Amino acid sequence: MLAKILASIFIVSLFVGLVACGDPTSVAAVAQNPSSSSNWQDYKSATGRFTVTIPGTFNEVVAPSKMGSGTVADVHSFNLATTDVTNGFTVNYFDLPAEYASAPSAKLLDSLRDGLATSLQIQQPNQGAVTSSKVTSEKQITLGSATGRELEMENGTSTYARAKIFLQGMRAYHVVAIMQAKDKGNATIQGYAQRFLDSFVIN
Repeated sequence: MLAKILASIFIVSLFVGLVACGDPTSVAAVAQNPSSSSNWQDYKSATGRFTVTIPGTFNEVVAPSKMGSGTVADVHSFNLATTDVTNGFTVNYFDLPAEYASAPSAKLLDSLRDGLATSLQIQQPNQGAVTSSKVTSEKQITLGSATGRELEMENGTSTYARAKIFLQGMRAYHVVAIMQAKDKGNATIQGYAQRFLDSFVIN
């Protein structure tokens, strides 16, 4: 149940954030522009309590979403992307409702993972049946006191994503670099995606 709720949250945040984003920077575009290496800067969110390095400026969107028994949580989405949702850098965070306080962190991370994989079904428009992304790689990670997972996901031949998800207390984060599947083997593009993912810290 929680995975379905998180999936709907991620779908809304990706669509709203990417459409509202005014900076036409994608993972591939950064790699194709040598001058982009000098545009990377630290972005710090005081309310989100995180810092991440990005090649531009984030667009922030806050959208209320229903969770669990009807509790409304504000989902904060930070996006740097093209209006084409096959490329982009994004960070989302939200606070889980108190009803999940006793849930094991491993199960919550499973739900965060499954929700994210389901949300990436939006990356395959006009291709018949809608399917979730397949998690092709997963490992446990930590960041300070936060527990997390590092993921790779694919959705057919269209979309490839690398992500890190974290839980610190009742706050959930997901940090994602979305790109076209054809760029999976591009070392330059993967280097920029790794730089973004590795720069994320919880303050």
